Amino acid sequence: MSSKRNRNKLQLSPATAASSAKDVTDFHSYAAVAAADPAAADQVSLPSSAGSTPDPKKGRIEPNWLELQENIVRLVGQKMDDYNTTLTQKIDSSTKSLADLIKTNAQAIQELTVRYDQMFKDLEETQAKVEVVQSVTAEHEKRITYLEEKLNAMDRYSRRMNLRLYGLPELEGEDVKKRFMELCHQVVPDVRETTLPFYVDVCHRLGRRLDSKNRPVIARFTSRAFKEKLWRGAKGSEYMAARKLSFGEDLTEQDKDTRNRLWPHIEAARKQGKRAFFVGAKAIIDGKEFKP
Repeated sequence: MSSKRNRNKLQLSPATAASSAKDVTDFHSYAAVAAADPAAADQVSLPSSAGSTPDPKKGRIEPNWLELQENIVRLVGQKMDDYNTTLTQKIDSSTKSLADLIKTNAQAIQELTVRYDQMFKDLEETQAKVEVVQSVTAEHEKRITYLEEKLNAMDRYSRRMNLRLYGLPELEGEDVKKRFMELCHQVVPDVRETTLPFYVDVCHRLGRRLDSKNRPVIARFTSRAFKEKLWRGAKGSEYMAARKLSFGEDLTEQDKDTRNRLWPHIEAARKQGKRAFFVGAKAIIDGKEFKP
């Protein structure tokens, strides 16, 4: 009952509370009054206090479809703006780098163009000089060929009075000219032996002496008629054949080279049964000069 009475006293109206003997503004004052006068404490109204019950939580508001769509569009727009900004910066940087590269290349191309023009000019001048040199060289080659042929003809003419003898054994302390005239007498016996010294001018061996090889003998005649008679007589001479002796023309070096080039054709013609031989540096096959 006491508890119920106390609770009723606490629920006094505002007018009753104002007329109370003592009023307190906080709980600390109330405690002090109660301690001093327990009877008066029953007439003191407690200060009002804020409710201790928390406010109810606000409910979560879900965005509708239109708001969600607008948010997505806004976020995508922001991302696109950021991407466009970054892309623009990169494009500007690349464009500047490309412009610098183009400028550098243009300068390099200009320098190369100048150098190419100079090189082309120098090349044209060099080409003109080369053409002059080629023309002069061609004329010189013609002149040299002409002079070589003329010199070879003169050399060939000077050798017309010579014959070479192959196969004559060498003797120690021999008299080559005497032995040669004895051979001439055997080949052309109708020529008096006493006249042979007038026909044979010079006679000696060619080259350095070798123990394993007989050096050829070269003879120069004063009479071409006697030289041709000896040449023809030696071709059918038994004396020459028995001793394996032979005469040959005294050819120039150029004529020797020409014969060496023509010899395979002469050899092939002979194997075919054709009549083939040399006259100087000319190859004759079946009565016609052969020219490869």
